[in-house]
Amino acid sequence: MTTTIHLTLNNCHVYVNPQWRIYEPCNEATLTLGKSYKTHFKYHSLHFLLPEALCILNEAQGKQCVKSFRGAAVACQGEKDDIMRFGQFASSTTDEDVAKTFADWKNCFKVNTCFVKAEKEVLIPPYEVFKIAKVTKNKVLEEKDKNIKSECEIVYELESTKTTKSDWNCHIVENDKNNEENV
Repeated sequence: MTTTIHLTLNNCHVYVNPQWRIYEPCNEATLTLGKSYKTHFKYHSLHFLLPEALCILNEAQGKQCVKSFRGAAVACQGEKDDIMRFGQFASSTTDEDVAKTFADWKNCFKVNTCFVKAEKEVLIPPYEVFKIAKVTKNKVLEEKDKNIKSECEIVYELESTKTTKSDWNCHIVENDKNNEENV
């Protein structure tokens, strides 16, 4: 059990460590190749172990919900009471000012997430389902220069439904020595 926990938490560290930046290709592959094991998706192990790590950390803290903040540089669409999920591991922070410094966001998310450990940096799992509680358009931004950093065009306030949804069909994959290694 200790070996499993250690391996699982190390994979979580590998994913979020900015020095290695593995989260970028992993998220891209999750969005484009992740539904089929017959593609060249090489992150099966990591994608399996990250949720395990989040479960272990979540159980250790007593399943509390955390308010975190996230930005997205691409335009999103959603209305109040819509149901949504990120569909990839989504990095967020408990510090709203820090979240605003990452890039020029089109959309910001104030997220009440319940499948994570309460830390300054929060990793939201792709399977957590949210309800859009409120949508606010930033009228101040419309009156200012569009190039101002740290302003969001739209702010989505998300409440966890405390349910999960996944389109993944987990099964054992034979190791094909001709393919790239799984991470």
